[in-house]
Amino acid sequence: MKKTALQCVVFLFLISLLTPSAFSAEKLIYSFEEDLDGWAIPDWSRDKVDYATKSVETSKKVASKGKSSLKMNVQFPKDGWYAGVVDVEGPLDWSKYNTVLCDIYAPSKYLERVEARLAINVGKKWLWIEQKKSTKLERGKWTTVRADLTTGNTSWRKTEMVEKKDKEGKIRGYVARYITVELKDSYKEKVQVFTIRIEAVNSPYKGAFYIDNIRLEE
Repeated sequence: MKKTALQCVVFLFLISLLTPSAFSAEKLIYSFEEDLDGWAIPDWSRDKVDYATKSVETSKKVASKGKSSLKMNVQFPKDGWYAGVVDVEGPLDWSKYNTVLCDIYAPSKYLERVEARLAINVGKKWLWIEQKKSTKLERGKWTTVRADLTTGNTSWRKTEMVEKKDKEGKIRGYVARYITVELKDSYKEKVQVFTIRIEAVNSPYKGAFYIDNIRLEE
């Protein structure tokens, strides 16, 4: 009897150590086992000097799940902010889910700091919002990037361009202003575009990053 009681205590203790995600149902939405599943370089980024994605393809070199992944080829110059970006068009219904996740592999030869951030166009007006906080990618291993989809969370932001005026009131340019966005149910119900962006500052690099196992979690 005492042995049974002790086993119950140990079992309950082990259960308490499990993270909430251990009980969450996951849905794999993009695996890249057969093709790119609709992912591509956004047309709008091709003429931007600070977006440096050269090509995307499937690859069997590394994978976090299955045998294939998406390979993003980039060329980051030495100075300034640059990013590699890929996206997929919807509309996608994420209303039942609380988290979106993906795995990104940064090759070990990449010696500088590099980060990833998720962004989405949502709702009928295609509002563009991105994560406030980026995720640092570890060299030579897979890093899981996750974004909060719980209704009402404020981990997202939008960007507005604000006029920059001189003392005489003349417009001399524009500066970006970030505004916190509260995630609404209507946004989750209609994700028009899902974007993954890999960012680097003053970090020259010519090579590949790998993306895999994109999934939703309840």
